[in-house]
Amino acid sequence: MPGSTYVPTYDYASVYKSAEGYASFIEWHEARLARLPVPCERITVATRAGFTHVLATGPGDAPSVVLLHSRLGSSLEWADQFGALAPHFRLYAPDLPGAPGLSVPARLDPDTPDYANWVGDLVQALGLGEGVNFVGTGAGAWVILKAAALTPELIGRAVLISPQGFVPLSTFPSWKIYWRGIRAVAKPTPANLRRYIQAQLGPKTRLDPARMEDGIALLGQALKNLHLPKPFLPLQDLELKRLQAPTLLLLGERDRLMRPKEVIRRAKKHLPRLQTDLIKGVGHAIPDERPDLINSYLLNFLAPEAYLSE
Repeated sequence: MPGSTYVPTYDYASVYKSAEGYASFIEWHEARLARLPVPCERITVATRAGFTHVLATGPGDAPSVVLLHSRLGSSLEWADQFGALAPHFRLYAPDLPGAPGLSVPARLDPDTPDYANWVGDLVQALGLGEGVNFVGTGAGAWVILKAAALTPELIGRAVLISPQGFVPLSTFPSWKIYWRGIRAVAKPTPANLRRYIQAQLGPKTRLDPARMEDGIALLGQALKNLHLPKPFLPLQDLELKRLQAPTLLLLGERDRLMRPKEVIRRAKKHLPRLQTDLIKGVGHAIPDERPDLINSYLLNFLAPEAYLSE
């Protein structure tokens, strides 16, 4: 809890550099849970990967939606969606294993079915059955694709936001991002972290000040305390073809970490029930840049009435 000393009881060494670093992330996360816009239940379920922490909100009899966050994020990423979607859906936002949240601090092997098995265990533990709605951003979208490759019947509808899994991430999107990244790693001051985040967003994008400050704090924590994860690799063609559910793919026109048009081209080749939108004026972090727009997309695509139009 905030202000207390968290004593890790799990082997954290594959994710965190030290016990103190693990404790720091736990306390950072706990402090921000108190700022959520709606009351959330905190659930811990058992999976083959280890314990999984889940935030749940919304009416128990509403359609279920599972929200999967990005690689360096946590369930807190979905705070803006909680407020907008909770009146209409039962939302479940787990912390991915090995991510800087409150789930088991152990990374899974992306070259095995581990992540897909984790999704299956999670769905079963939550009592959701088959045909669940999933939303994922970045690495969370990759996890949805892996789950569909193993057990496509789990996926009822899928929303993939700035997804990994279709093309490799750009490792050298620009000199400005490269050098500001080097400076942020070497000297992670708030000013250097701010410049690095802004370089990734692009000169025309401005985040809400509170959101930028949270981003600076999270990135500073990550550089100080985490063994940084590698991006997930693209899936094979046959894996992508297994996602048969209606799918909405959202990408930002100014995304500097992806090649949005290549992502859309490959997705159209392999996903049979695909809708896409290349959103003008936004970059990679669409939920942060335009949470209102993401909420509108999700409400329209996941609403029960959407099923009737297909």
